[in-house]
Amino acid sequence: MASPKSGTIAAPQKDGVTELVSCDRYVVDRVRVGDGGNAGDAAPHAVTLPSIPTFLCASVIAGADTAAGEPVEKGDHFVVPANFNELELAGDMALIVSHVPVA
Repeated sequence: MASPKSGTIAAPQKDGVTELVSCDRYVVDRVRVGDGGNAGDAAPHAVTLPSIPTFLCASVIAGADTAAGEPVEKGDHFVVPANFNELELAGDMALIVSHVPVA
């Protein structure tokens, strides 16, 4: 998949989640909660990522609030274990979340 020359994201956002890139080995999403840490158009003030049988790697790239009830802020990175309950994100922040594809 070729990267856009402008750096803008053309993929649609669904319930705060935009798939940035995917292949048979990984998926990378941008997740926006609330105003996404002032990252553009508004998204839902709470986003729930479903439980999956693989881990998630998450980086908070803007804003702050909570992930699974724990405080997080810009610059934080965390791993969500495989088969973790639904991951509830609340507040105004943007994250990059990557994981292994689920069939």
